[in-house]
Amino acid sequence: MTRVPSWVKDYFGPTAIWLNGVLSEIVPRETINFVTEDGISLVLEDDVENNVTRFVFGFDAGELAIVLDGDVSGAFDACVVESITGVAGVVAIATTGATMRWAAATTSPTLTQADLATNGATGQALKIQAQNATGTTSTGGALNLSSGTGTSSAGAVNLQVGGTTRFEVTDTKTRWIGTRVRVHDIVSEGQTSSTSQTTTGTFTMADETLCTVDIIAVCARRTNVTKGGRYKRSVVYRRTGGTGPQIVGSLESGTDQETNAGDDVTIDVNGNDIRGRVTAADTDPRNWTVHMVVHEQLAT
Repeated sequence: MTRVPSWVKDYFGPTAIWLNGVLSEIVPRETINFVTEDGISLVLEDDVENNVTRFVFGFDAGELAIVLDGDVSGAFDACVVESITGVAGVVAIATTGATMRWAAATTSPTLTQADLATNGATGQALKIQAQNATGTTSTGGALNLSSGTGTSSAGAVNLQVGGTTRFEVTDTKTRWIGTRVRVHDIVSEGQTSSTSQTTTGTFTMADETLCTVDIIAVCARRTNVTKGGRYKRSVVYRRTGGTGPQIVGSLESGTDQETNAGDDVTIDVNGNDIRGRVTAADTDPRNWTVHMVVHEQLAT
């Protein structure tokens, strides 16, 4: 005789015992026993009429195996989840289970659907959606996609097409990635309280590329906006043979819209870096924003 583990008895209370598909008896939880013979199966139910919870025990050479409603199987002390059936197409998660988390050592955790092998078929769309709010004057939930934090910098958020990254977002820029071109959108902030030229915005140019750089810079006096302006600059650089960036043509400037003619913005090169540079006309404190768009044409 083998006694049913105490956790089964404690959970079920009075329990129905089925031997090989035949209802044997209903016994109190303190006296559940069964014989471990090859080919014998045992079903325990806490609601015989409605089949609310169902445990199926099978025996193979004296070893206890478990299946829970077809979803969980394995040895008594080493169960695995093979599938999750749910009810009416919905797998409900209790409010206490607010986070789904892989172990730290897991490599490349993935949420995906099984491949579809049918010729000429189109795969199913995978939908990730925040909560709907259906009450009067309500607002739906936001969808937050976040990379991980780091001690030096946060990770990027990548949007892929067919497994290839096409759009990348970091804490300093966004980047569209094509086969022979990349488009970088870089927004940088800075402050001045002197007339010294200040770097606000940098792009490092790769070898064997040609880059067009378009900048729109905006400044406003801090505390009260008695001074400010907008500045537009464009330039083209090429780099080849391991040399530094070489200007193509000349720097172009749009019409400055400003309160102080002495405020200025320019683009220059330092090593392989293309830099946005701002200069204030006086020592009044200013906030600067430099929006740099770089079209990077590749030679490959």
